[in-house]
This record gives sequence, structure tokens and C-alpha cells, in this order.
Amino acid sequence: MDCWTGQAIIEKSQNQPAFLIETPDNFIQKPLSRQKTGYDEGSRYQASHASPPVMLTTISSNDAVHSTSSLTPPRQTQKASQSFVDPLDVGNRIYHIRSLIPLFENYRPIIEPLGKYKNNTKAPEKAHDQKFPIFTKEELRNYLEVPESAKYNLTKSHKDTVDHLPSSYPGGIFKGKGVVFTSGGKYLPIMVTSLRMLRRVSPLIPVEVFLGSKDEYEPEVCDKLFPRLGAKCIVLEDVYGVEFFNSFDIQSYQLKSLAILASSFEDVIFIDADNLPLRDVEESLYQEPYLSTGYIIWPDYWYRTTSTHYYDIAGIILGERVRGDLTVTNPGEIPQADLKNAIPNKSSESGQIMISKSKHYRSLLLTVYYNINGYTAYYKLFSQGSGGEGDKETFIAAALALEEPVYQVKTDLRPAGRFTPDGFRGSAMLQAVPYDDYEKHVLKTWPENERPRILFVHFNMFKLNLRLLLEGEPDHYTTDENRVRYCGKPSDNTEIFDYQDIEYYMWREVTWAACDMPKLGINFKDWKKSDMNEMCTKAKEHLQWLVKTHSS
Repeated sequence: MDCWTGQAIIEKSQNQPAFLIETPDNFIQKPLSRQKTGYDEGSRYQASHASPPVMLTTISSNDAVHSTSSLTPPRQTQKASQSFVDPLDVGNRIYHIRSLIPLFENYRPIIEPLGKYKNNTKAPEKAHDQKFPIFTKEELRNYLEVPESAKYNLTKSHKDTVDHLPSSYPGGIFKGKGVVFTSGGKYLPIMVTSLRMLRRVSPLIPVEVFLGSKDEYEPEVCDKLFPRLGAKCIVLEDVYGVEFFNSFDIQSYQLKSLAILASSFEDVIFIDADNLPLRDVEESLYQEPYLSTGYIIWPDYWYRTTSTHYYDIAGIILGERVRGDLTVTNPGEIPQADLKNAIPNKSSESGQIMISKSKHYRSLLLTVYYNINGYTAYYKLFSQGSGGEGDKETFIAAALALEEPVYQVKTDLRPAGRFTPDGFRGSAMLQAVPYDDYEKHVLKTWPENERPRILFVHFNMFKLNLRLLLEGEPDHYTTDENRVRYCGKPSDNTEIFDYQDIEYYMWREVTWAACDMPKLGINFKDWKKSDMNEMCTKAKEHLQWLVKTHSS
């Protein structure tokens, strides 16, 4: 059952199945196009009024309609997933990546992990909707303690690493464009929901799912499910070797940059397992600002709190003020992030990243260096205990340290959530379409009060693993009176979510995983001990409630 009813648009092309897109009755409709355009083609009106791809179905030659809610995706995706992979390219890629390991081993910093703060005070969390903090150069030097011996070793390690970074990679080891996920364990059910949501809007782009270790490889999911969704599993330990993982104690945040490097794609769209695309993600790779920079990074809530010690370690000299109010010249009133060569505000949110390896190979390798030494030094140096400490600042920092171009989306992220008696409770971060952001803030062709469209809905505060939800918040899945919409009232979010009931659509995929997937002999290890009949019943009941409350 679908949440929208109304007219249908059918786009047909020669030798390809057509897509049936169901849209609300009164919505302005425009046929979807697979043609990738640059920023100078088309109009903003067309870009901002394209019909939302609410539901995709495949129409076969005999006019039988198959919903993508079934296991079989559009035929193009199946064809793409079955394309020939040259074993020589795979072998050469792994050989090249392993040839880089001595670089990281030989020049790793030998220090005690950083983690002590002056007066036990970490850098405060200041979000973009609060009073603008100063965070001067002098202030940001006085949170994290960096002993002189550690600073010397970090400085030497950083310089030696940068001096030995290769400027290019062997031809043929990275090809084409694709999406990269990292997942495993309790995050695999979440990631499958994201993958199926991706297939609603980007049915053709190939996908690689990286797992940390062989223990996380699930044959039922990797061998049966993913090939039907144009995706495949890759074990990172098989690429880098178990010795490398053990040597650097690789875990958590560190997997992201390793997965991007190990992927077969030259142009990578990285998406967190809990991040749902609202529209076609591949289109951004054919538009500005990606065309000119080859690197797009999105903002976080927080103002930047980079330790001044990092710039000393990286050999970066901070200059005069080049951003903000240039009439203010008192050093005590100038944010460090506004200085020349400093990483600008806001801080970064790495739930989605777009990067060209051909343009940014050296900085990607430096990002790997920052991450494998992240828990030792760099996660603390970049955030000093402030909001969201982890890998998120390593990408932009590496690019700017090597003076490579990177586009930082300027549109503030928007929170999604619901109001409770205790106030607003957030569930997700809404990130803008880069093309819209570029038009508004660089070309300045948008009205001041018009906001860019949303590309990603990153559920950072709400994890869509049905087992964990039923165990952690059972009251929300018993009676209708206790149920909640984590994104709030649909009527409040109509325009934000492109006239889609995003919560209904993601829960439809959860219901499919709980009810239909086990019938195919496929289930997650994380759900093996669960009562699947009960989980299916709970999922269906909540889905029906979402249908009933669509017009609330």
C-alpha cells in the first residue's frame, strides 16, 4: 500500500524498462531525466520543482508491474551488478593499497595518546543557532594539552608522511562512479534500509558495502540479497591485511576513509549506514561544485574548535583575517577559523562525502593517516572534546593541508524531529543539495529567503534497527496512543521532504526486511535469535498506523 495516490508519470526509453512514479494529486509534475547536467544548464525553477520519486516500479515488456518493494530491483540495477569485474584490476588495487602500508607504519607517531585538558576543560559545544562564539587562536591553544615531546614527534611524523605521499595511482585500479557504505553487525539492518531507499532514487549506481572483518560477513545478505540490489560486500581486512588492522587497532570511525580508498570507484559517494537519500545522489557528480572541485563536504551543527597545535604540527602558518567582518582587527575578537589557511567554520559532518580520487588522491591518503592515528592524536586535535568528535574533520583538514580545492556546503543543516512535553527531540540531520547551495551562495541566483532542497536525511539520533527499537522503546510499538512519528507531523514537513512521507517509506522497507526477506531464506545475524513472526507483526502494525496518520 502506498501513501500517495494520484497521477502517474511514465518515462520510457528505448531498450529500457519504464519507471512509474506515483505523486500527490496536486503536485507540479516534471518527467524525470537521467541526463546529467552542469550548473549552467536548465533553470532553477526546473531544478526545484522536479517531481519527487516517491515510488519506483518496473514495467516489463509484457506490461506486468513489479514493485521495488519486492526483492527484485529494476533490471538496469541487476545488469549493472552482474557486469564483468577484471580480477587483474582487483589484484592490482589490493597490491597497490598494501604497498602503501609501510608508509603508514614507518612514519606513525610514537606518543602517548592525547587526552588531557587544561583545568579538565574541553572546548565548549556551540551550535550555529547559538550566539556566535569567538574561539580565537589563543583560546583554542588552551584546551587540549600537547606535551612538547609529543608535538615534536607528531610534527616529524606528519612531515615525513606528506613528503612520501604518492601523487598518483596505477591506471585501471579505480574506475567509474559508485556509492560506498560501511556496515556490519547491528548496523547491517539499518544499512539495508538505506540501500533500499537509495534504490528508490538512484536505481543504477553501483554500490560497495565494506565490512571490517570476516566475522561480519553474512553470506545470506552478501551473497543472496546484495547482488539483487546492485551491491556487493568487501571485507576490509582482506584488502589491508589482518596485521595492519591489529597494528593500528582499526575500529569504528577509522573504517570510513579506509573503505573509500579501497573501493573500486574513482568517484565515490560515501553514505553512512543510517543516512537516507531523498533524491538521486549520482546527479551531483555531474554538476557544480563537484565538477570544478571534485570534493564536497557538508556542515555539522558545531562551530570549529581545531587546536592551534594542529596547525603547528602540520606546518600551516595562519595569516590575517580573510573571512567574516574584516573591519575587526583585534586578535582577541577574531575567530581562528576566519584566519588565512585555517579550516573555516562550520565543523564538518561526514555522514555523506563526495570525492574524486583522481583529483584528491594525496589528501585521501593523508586522511587515512589522520584516521589510523585518530584515537592517538588527531580526533582530539581537531575537536578538543567538542561536539561530534571523530573522523569528521579529517577529510577537509587533509585537503586544505595539501592546498587542494574542496567545496564546503554553506547551507546550515536542518534538524528533523518531534516535539515532546520536554521539548524538541531530534532524530535526523537534513543536508542540502550541493548544486542548489552553489547557485544560492556562489552564483547568488536564489532569493535570500529560499532554501536549497534536501538531498540526505541522516538519522544520527535514531537507529532504524527494528530489533533494537522493539527492545529499547517497546511502549512506542504497542498501542496507537503510544506510537510516535520520529520526524514529526507530515503536515509540518511537506515541503522539506519533497511531498514524501519519508517515515512511511523507510518503515515500509523495515517491514519488508522483517516480513518478506525471511521467506527468501535471508535474515540478519543480529535478528537470528528474535521471534520473526512477532517482529513482522509489530512492523506491520506500525506501518498501518503511519498510513492512518499521514494527514495528521
